[in-house]
Amino acid sequence: MIKQMTAAYSHIKTIASFNTIQLNQMDKVNLMNRVDSKFVFHDVWLNAILEEIRDDYSILEIDNQRVFRYDSLYLDTKDYCMYKQHHNGKPRRVKLRYRTYCDTGDIFFEIKQRQNPMRTHKFREKVSAIPPSLGEIELSLLQKSGICFNSELEHKLVVGYKRITLVANDCIERVTLDTFLSFHNFKQYKVHPHLIIAEIKQERFSRISPFIHALRRRNIKEQSISKYALGLIELSTDIKSNAFKSKVRTVEHIENRCDNGYK
Repeated sequence: MIKQMTAAYSHIKTIASFNTIQLNQMDKVNLMNRVDSKFVFHDVWLNAILEEIRDDYSILEIDNQRVFRYDSLYLDTKDYCMYKQHHNGKPRRVKLRYRTYCDTGDIFFEIKQRQNPMRTHKFREKVSAIPPSLGEIELSLLQKSGICFNSELEHKLVVGYKRITLVANDCIERVTLDTFLSFHNFKQYKVHPHLIIAEIKQERFSRISPFIHALRRRNIKEQSISKYALGLIELSTDIKSNAFKSKVRTVEHIENRCDNGYK
């Protein structure tokens, strides 16, 4: 237990040694139209990876903070239309959510559109609060995005995590590292204290990335995974999940491995 707790917090000192980038310098890596690559691994690897890439990336810092708490509230139809799009392998699919930046209190309504197996378009607008049903700002953004639902949307799942954001120094690339992942469906709650979900966001698909190279050296392979889908499956017993069973088993395998398995 002590070793696990040490692994969970050992990266804090390392991220303090990174050069910083401020929020107003992030425009070049806004990447609202981008290519995403995801990786999932145990936090026992995190500190070594950060030490290895320290000179290749800067870390986002806001008000002297470098780790930020996010809560994402996902919306879906009563019969989980958006989840089913993903489960059934639809190349064009949508996710809707309210993202709360817990450290500042800012809230955004966001639309993520997957246009093909790789490219994602993201749209968002700031809102003052999360309403029980969509307001004018949200409906306007949906209309601009060409999205229409015949069914009323419901609040389905809250996904919480602490995020570290890195920006490549020599190319247009952003890396997010989500730690201390939690799921809450208003009835049940589950935490993944040692799971890291890393996402590399690029303008164009490229493997020439110091972060990806650091992962490959540790045999950490790309793993497409949806936090929304994972949370629904873990907290629900009656939702179809055949297509995601291997991903759920991968997460379980990563978390259940003892420290000796990573030597």
